[in-house]
Amino acid sequence: MATPTEPLMETLSSPTPPRRAREGEGLQQYYIAVDRQKFKMDTFVQMLLVLGRRASLPIAICCSARDSLDAVCARISAAQQFSLLFLHSDQGDSERAVVLSNFHAIVRDWNHGIVKSSVSKLEGDDDEKVEAKKPGILVTTDACLPSATLGEPSLGARVLIHYDLPAKKHM
Repeated sequence: MATPTEPLMETLSSPTPPRRAREGEGLQQYYIAVDRQKFKMDTFVQMLLVLGRRASLPIAICCSARDSLDAVCARISAAQQFSLLFLHSDQGDSERAVVLSNFHAIVRDWNHGIVKSSVSKLEGDDDEKVEAKKPGILVTTDACLPSATLGEPSLGARVLIHYDLPAKKHM
């Protein structure tokens, strides 16, 4: 039986090369309904693992509160498959600038088709081990998103995930 996330997973795991969106091309948006809150994080991590198959993919995750940000960062760190960056209101301006600069470098590499890898060689071993660069994930609270009104450049992430969508429409 097909699950609601299968079309999304097929789209995310398709081996398409990185490219810039064409003018007038709309964003692809998906909603994954999780019927129980206790399954939300596991579903989220499964989706990230599928996204993680694309080396160096820049991903931004928005959380509505610091508690959500901390929980998401803890789970992503535990997976050890991603390069994790985060922004929250307790960071100073200089730390925020460094985080945004690092994420923009990941986006720039992706946009230019540069999928870096690291090469390591163990002492006494003639074989080199090549590892694809981990996807870069920026987790941020809504309040810390770059603001065009302040002259900050957009994140430029290829994937933007809103972790805390409201359950009901607010009037």
